[in-house]
Amino acid sequence: MNFIARAFKRNVGTQPSVSSVAIDAQNVVTSNSNDRVDIRAGAFNRGGYAEATGLNDSTVSTLDGNDSVRIQADARGLSTNAWAMRNSTLNVGNGDDNVELRATTRAGAFDPAYGAEDSTINLGNGRDTLRINANARGNTTGTIAAYGTVNSQTNTGSGDDRVEIFASAVNRSGYAEAVGLDSSTLETENGNDIVRIQANARGLSTNAWAMRNSTLNVGNGDDTVELRATTRAGAFDPAYGALNSSLRLENGEDSLRIFAKAGGNTTDTIAAFGTLNAQTNTGADNDRVEIRSTATNSRGIADAVAIDNSLLETESGDDLIRVSAGAFGKDTQAAGLRDSEANTGSGRDNLNINAEARGNSTDTVGAFGTVNSRTNTGADKDRIDIRATASNRGGTAEAVGLDASDLATGGGDDQVRIQANASGQYTYAWALRNSSLDAGSGNNVIDLRASTLAFGVDPAFAIDNSSITADADQDVLRMSANARGNTTGTIAAYSALNSQIDLGAGDNTFEIDAKAFNRRGTALALGLDASTATTGSDDDLIRIRATANGRNSMAWAMRNSSLDAGAGDNTIEIEGNVLQSRIQTGDGFDTIRISGLETDQLQIDSGANDDVLKVDGGTRISYVSGEGSDQLQLTRNYFASLLQADNNDLESNEDAALKAEAAIAQVVEPNVIESAQLEDAVSGLNLRDALKFEDFTTGINGDSVNVDDILRRYGVGLKGQSIFTDGFLSFQQNGNDSVLFFDADGASQEAQGNTALVVFKGVQTSAFSSNNLDSVLINQDDFLLNQQQQSEDVSGSEVETPIESPVLQATLDDQLAVDTNVDPVTGIGADQTVVNGMVQPLPMPAATPANEATTMAMEANQPLTSTALDLATAGLEAPVTISALPELDASPAVSTTPVEASAENFNSVSASPSIAGPDRGSALVIAAAPADVV
Repeated sequence: MNFIARAFKRNVGTQPSVSSVAIDAQNVVTSNSNDRVDIRAGAFNRGGYAEATGLNDSTVSTLDGNDSVRIQADARGLSTNAWAMRNSTLNVGNGDDNVELRATTRAGAFDPAYGAEDSTINLGNGRDTLRINANARGNTTGTIAAYGTVNSQTNTGSGDDRVEIFASAVNRSGYAEAVGLDSSTLETENGNDIVRIQANARGLSTNAWAMRNSTLNVGNGDDTVELRATTRAGAFDPAYGALNSSLRLENGEDSLRIFAKAGGNTTDTIAAFGTLNAQTNTGADNDRVEIRSTATNSRGIADAVAIDNSLLETESGDDLIRVSAGAFGKDTQAAGLRDSEANTGSGRDNLNINAEARGNSTDTVGAFGTVNSRTNTGADKDRIDIRATASNRGGTAEAVGLDASDLATGGGDDQVRIQANASGQYTYAWALRNSSLDAGSGNNVIDLRASTLAFGVDPAFAIDNSSITADADQDVLRMSANARGNTTGTIAAYSALNSQIDLGAGDNTFEIDAKAFNRRGTALALGLDASTATTGSDDDLIRIRATANGRNSMAWAMRNSSLDAGAGDNTIEIEGNVLQSRIQTGDGFDTIRISGLETDQLQIDSGANDDVLKVDGGTRISYVSGEGSDQLQLTRNYFASLLQADNNDLESNEDAALKAEAAIAQVVEPNVIESAQLEDAVSGLNLRDALKFEDFTTGINGDSVNVDDILRRYGVGLKGQSIFTDGFLSFQQNGNDSVLFFDADGASQEAQGNTALVVFKGVQTSAFSSNNLDSVLINQDDFLLNQQQQSEDVSGSEVETPIESPVLQATLDDQLAVDTNVDPVTGIGADQTVVNGMVQPLPMPAATPANEATTMAMEANQPLTSTALDLATAGLEAPVTISALPELDASPAVSTTPVEASAENFNSVSASPSIAGPDRGSALVIAAAPADVV
């Protein structure tokens, strides 16, 4: 059956109004066969108002069958209105139906075009096709508007349906508004449905909504939904994919695309929103979601947000979600998620969030992956990639991956990558700022990166005031901050600032890298700053690195921070300085390497089992090794740090390195060694800066120390057979503690240059044995013979006078006198004074020539007694500096037990054949004093 209705009115005169209605207040029913319905209305009024309506206050029913229905309304005039359907109902029954609604207006003033208003459309079951087109054009200072459906309900029934709604409004002189689905409902029920809704507005000022205050439900099935809103204006022109709306795709492998694009050239704002105040749910199964917003404005503000104050849920299934926002022009802001929540449910999900802002403004250009938002990817193996990129040629650029947001990946082997990149005159970049990341259980890989390129201040932060947590299993966390610039100010890179990291138990890998480069000013790089990191039990690999390169450079791998690797066989490598921090590893066979010439005030606790600590620089380090045979390795850079610690007047790290090398050269130059060159190195027992070994265990199966690298680099005239005998190394007693000293030119040279390397807390020098020196340079027999020989020299000597030494002179600063007995080990006499930790010379009696030494009698073989210098009693805040006991010319010859010479190098774990019994390794090494103190 064919049903055709036509209505057309035209006026070329002065008539104020023309109205044309094709079907008005009628009930049209066709047959059950394949029906064809064609309804058209046209109105034309050049001088006034024109109104055209296809179906008005009517009902059309085509019953079952493969029906074709076309309803059109066309109005042209000074002002116009056109409705394909108004206050009407269309029922096409079951069958493969084809329905087309079209409304067109062209006016010089107000001219809305409506596909359907206050109407109902039911297509019944079958493979139905519905097309709604509203097109409005004009040139007026008023409003030109186009609406696909307004206050209407559309249901296409079950079956593989196809729905297309298009609204377009163009106004060259005023405001243009286009809405695809406005305060309406669209349901396609079950089936593999395709829905496309598009709104396009162009004008002086514009608004476009694909959906506004509406609901879309496509039911179960492999559905495809596309929402698109586009505006182009000379003034304010937001484009919205969905505003105050609900989208539900139900179960099935669905595809959802939402695009919002706004472009203009105005000093006002151009804005694009993918979803705003909307709820989107794609149901279970493997869904694909893409939400994109783009705003461009060359003269004013461009604001683009993909998901704004909205909810996105994809439920279970292997989902792919792409969210992107781009803002380009002058003052630009872009955000992937803002004040929103995204939940992808269980399944192997892939989530990509990208925000890019490019501008040229003296204001701030900002790009944010997520802002004040929460993202949860659920269980299973997920992949999350979040990027924020901001560039501003004229001012500040700010990029943040996660900003005041939460990200949880749930259980499964997840991969998370968050990057922030900023370039401009002044730049700021954060991978995480004021945010939390919870990777949950599984073997997770997390990569956080922040980079800046600036001509002014440009901090780059991997994480700032944030937290990262992961449950048990093998996790990998890499954090990188890279700042580059060319400015007289400061270029800074922070990997972790004011943050907390907990990777949980498992064989974790934790890597931090901070790099700063500045050609003209200060470069500052910090790894862990005011932060805590815990990697839990099991075998962890930890690398923390900070590198700075600039006119003034400061690099801190750790500052005011703590690192806890937990139990397990951990490997820790710290490259860069460490300040006021703590490292703890728990039980296990741990290996720790510390570097940085300016490392200071570091506490290390390696727990039980056999650990290795390599110190490649630093001062005031405290080490607790726990139970086990632990090994301490000291390198040449550690010795350089001790020398550099005295240079407090250095202006920069670069100058510090140069002066440290100069100080070292003064001590170790093979050909020119003068006492005047050694003034900076002479400090007696400089215990403040030396490493403190808090629980050193002596004897077999005890702890050991290795200083071979120092001996190789700085030992002048070193002979491997007589390192202790020649005075390059020596142990001295300081109260209850023992001190290991290094003298770069040996005790036999004119210059005195003892430097305290290690203070062994609560250990007697007599307790050290060959097992406690791990070396391929030190001759075992030299050490043991020297221990025994020096012990016998002390026990068999007659000491008749205290020793005066110009080497022990110090600057008088608040004198404090301490009375002690004559101590043959320290050489401090009863009448000598200690000022600021330095021993003062004994005044010479008036009747005694200055160049003569008096003697104090001590019978040979008399047991040694000494009174240890008590710092608390003395009232000293700093350790007391004491000197080695000199060899006395007047002492009687001392017979020593013959010792079989050994040509073999020392082995730290083998017993010496030269000395056996309880005396083995019990002698005290005492360095010879310069000739001018005898």
